Amino acid sequence: MIVRELAKPTTKIVYKEQKQPTSGQEEQELELSSESLSEFLSIAQKFHEKGIFRITSALLDNSDDVSRALINWMAEPDNVRFIKNVALLYGVLKDANSEKLRTFALSFNEALEVASAEMEKEKKIGIVGLAKTLNDPDVNRGIRAMIGLLRGFGKATRK
Repeated sequence: MIVRELAKPTTKIVYKEQKQPTSGQEEQELELSSESLSEFLSIAQKFHEKGIFRITSALLDNSDDVSRALINWMAEPDNVRFIKNVALLYGVLKDANSEKLRTFALSFNEALEVASAEMEKEKKIGIVGLAKTLNDPDVNRGIRAMIGLLRGFGKATRK
C-alpha cells in the first residue's frame, strides 16, 4: 500500500510562495535579528580564540576525573579549613557596611606603612614619650578607633 503511493507519478507541483516583509516593523525585526546573530557570532569567535570552547569541551569530556580531583582537593585538611574560612569571611563581609569597611581597610594599609617605618627606628619610647604621643591627633583618633573596636568586640562576644 505504501509502496504504491510512493510509486505514483507526480501530476501536480505546488510552489510555496516566498513571504516578503510587508511592514517596516518586520524589516526592523529582521535587522535586529541579524545584528544579534552577528554579535553572538563575534562573541563565539572570541571564546574560540581564547580557547574557552576547547577547555569547556575537555572539562566535559573528563568530567568524572575533574570531579574526583576537585573532591579529593577539597577533602584535604588544609583545604577544608581554607573553605570554612572563606565561607566565614563571606558571611562577615556580606553583612558589613561597605563604606565603613572600605575606610577601615584603606586606613589599615596606611597604618601598616607607618608601623613599618616606625619599626625600622631603633629609638626607644619611654613613659614621657608615650604620654606625648597621646597628644598627637592621629594617635588619639587611632586609640579611640581601637577602643571602639574592642568595645564592639566585647559586646559581640557577650551575646
